[in-house]
Amino acid sequence: MLNLFQKEVCRLSLIGADKEAMKLVEHYSMKPLTRYLAINKVALQSGMLSGVDGFTIRNVKDKIILMFISKETHLFSLPVMKTKCIESSTFGIKERKIGICSMVDRVLQTQLCLVLYPYYEAKYPEYLYSSRKGRNAFQALGFFKSSLEKIDLASLSLVLINFENLFDNIRHEDICFYFEVSSK
Repeated sequence: MLNLFQKEVCRLSLIGADKEAMKLVEHYSMKPLTRYLAINKVALQSGMLSGVDGFTIRNVKDKIILMFISKETHLFSLPVMKTKCIESSTFGIKERKIGICSMVDRVLQTQLCLVLYPYYEAKYPEYLYSSRKGRNAFQALGFFKSSLEKIDLASLSLVLINFENLFDNIRHEDICFYFEVSSK
């Protein structure tokens, strides 16, 4: 059912029916099914990592508690969202701070992402690879490689590509394996 909803929101967004798409998003954003799917997604991704509320998702009982707490009628009685900052490193390279919010906030944010993602996904250009589901750095490199091969030097084509942090998460060996790299 969520897939059908997402396809319809994506379709409406593509044809420019933004008001209709947003009406659907508003209608489905707080439905119990959407909340249930969001709780399961949070449980899979970070359910054992507690936030400022100390809550973790260990079993079905915890999911039921979250379903009750995150009801639309209870949201106004919740305290203001607070976050806990922790230090984290990506592949042992960079130190950065990450904000960990409460479990209810994670569920609400995930719930909103589930209903809003298809609307904005339809608006993005097909060649935008950053932070998108189903897109990765290898695909961006493949697009870049095919674009370079198509450039007509006689027409002085201009190519604008943002390489900032592109190779942060790609191992050097993988680049050498998938692309011809000169030994010079």
